[in-house]
Amino acid sequence: ARLPRLVPASPPFEVLVGPRREGAQLFTNPDDGPPAAGERRRRTRPRYYFVANEYYFNRDGIHGDRHGDFGDNARRWAFLSAAAVRALPGITGGAPAVLHAHDWHAALAPTMLRTWWADDPAYRE
Repeated sequence: ARLPRLVPASPPFEVLVGPRREGAQLFTNPDDGPPAAGERRRRTRPRYYFVANEYYFNRDGIHGDRHGDFGDNARRWAFLSAAAVRALPGITGGAPAVLHAHDWHAALAPTMLRTWWADDPAYRE
């Protein structure tokens, strides 16, 4: 399969997962290109964000390998949820956002949003 070309969408940042501070960085698909002079062009495709962390995500499989599930999957998905919520203010630009936690991998994100960041003004909307 052809991998998409991705560009950095944030500087590296830290995420707290249990007692550990883990490094993360966002990547995204590149813009469609600059508009021609005097032209105001809208994006022709949606913007996707990817959370990078070599330790958790640079593996031979998503959930596991030929030996079975990865033993740290719960921590991996907790990291993904925390990193996604932590990154929201930087990618929404203060505009209202919808947090779509559609699967168990992202299930902790709404809980983290309502507990860890409940009093943070960046998440008020």
